[in-house]
Parts: sequence; C-alpha cells; structure tokens
Amino acid sequence: MLYRINAGALDASHWSISQAIGGGRILGEVCHFIDLLQFFAGSPVTSVYAHAQRPDTDSEQDVSISVSFENGAMGTIVYTSQGNTKVPKEYVEIYAGGKIAVIDNFSHLTLAEHSRRTRTRGREDKGFRAEVSAFVSCIASGSAPPIPFEQSVITTLATLAVLDSCRSGLQVSVPRVKA
Repeated sequence: MLYRINAGALDASHWSISQAIGGGRILGEVCHFIDLLQFFAGSPVTSVYAHAQRPDTDSEQDVSISVSFENGAMGTIVYTSQGNTKVPKEYVEIYAGGKIAVIDNFSHLTLAEHSRRTRTRGREDKGFRAEVSAFVSCIASGSAPPIPFEQSVITTLATLAVLDSCRSGLQVSVPRVKA
C-alpha cells in the first residue's frame, strides 16, 4: 500500500504544529493515515520506520513512514508539506494478488484486475458523516463500536512509534495489544 498526503505548508505559529497544543502533524493527522492502512491490511501494525525532514527542531511536517503488519502486509506513507495545492491532497494505491485499487482524493476510485479496469467518480467523501452516524447509533443502541478499541490503541501506539523512529533513526516495534 502507498498513501501519499500532499498536506500543504502551515505557518510555524499554527496551533496544530505546536507540540503543546496540537501535538504536531504526526500525532494530529498522520495517525488517521496509519489507521486507514491498518484497516485496509486487515491486520495490526507490528513496526514502523520513519524518516523526517525537519524545518525546525520541534515539528515533523515532512515524513516518510514504512509500516509493517502482522499478516505480512506492508505500507508506505509519504506525508509532505512541500507540495502544491494544484495536486489533490490524498492518493492511495493498494496492490494485492494481481489487483490494484487507486483512491484519488476520496473522489475517484480505479480498480484493475486481470484485463479489466473500472473507474468511478463521485463527490469527495472521507466518511465523516457516516462516522458520526455510526458513533451515535452505537451509543444509542449500546452496541459495540464500529472500530474495535484494540485497533485504536494499536494506531495510537504506532503513531507514537513513528515519532520515536523519526528521532532515533531506528525501526520501532509496536507492542501487541490483547482485548
């Protein structure tokens, strides 16, 4: 899997870059991309290796992350603030068993299998409304959450491991989580 995020530059005074307020872009935003790759892999993250280009000493706004999963799947996240707004923000490629899925800014989906290729277009939809609806429904009915708690914990641990890896220059294992 390859996930490229053309995040755009933020002023150094922006709240999301502040370690004290927003936690920085890795904690505040990259966590979502790790979570989505974990969902696509259908398997928990086992380790990460990250390298950041730092314009200053407190914020990683440009980072490349290799993510390994328990089932052997691999993912790469390239998060950059160096891009241009003329190119869409998010682009995902997923390869498996001779098949390819490409999600372009959550508005175009291309699927390729054997000699067939299909492309669908729609409105950009990152699932925010469906997420809130599922959460409210879960609370109202007392049912289990749509995202297992363990998956959220692993995403959090993997995100913290990305920060550790950026700063140490080493691959960092993500602890196993049991329910």
